[in-house]
Amino acid sequence: MSTRQTRVILGNMTITARLVLMIGLTAVSLLSASAWVSYNQSSQILEQAIFDAAANGAKLNATIIENWLKATASELSTVASTPAIRSMNWQEQQS
Repeated sequence: MSTRQTRVILGNMTITARLVLMIGLTAVSLLSASAWVSYNQSSQILEQAIFDAAANGAKLNATIIENWLKATASELSTVASTPAIRSMNWQEQQS
C-alpha cells in the first residue's frame, strides 16, 4: 500500500476514528509485547523447574542404587565368611 493510498484512507476518517485506531493499535502492540515477555519468562522458569526435578530424581535414584549395592555387598560378605564357603569343600557346600 503506497503512502498516497494510506493518506486517502486516513483522510476519509474523522479525528475520533483516527484516535481510536491509534489507541487500539498501541494497546494491541503493548499487549502483544507483554504476552511475549510473559511467555519467555514462564518458559524459562518451567524449563529450570524441570531440570531441577530431573537432577533431584537422578540423585534419589543414585542413592537408592548405592544403598542396594551396599546391602548386596554386605550379604555377599556375610555368605563368604561362613566356614562352608571359606573351606571351598564342594561336598560340604552341597549339603
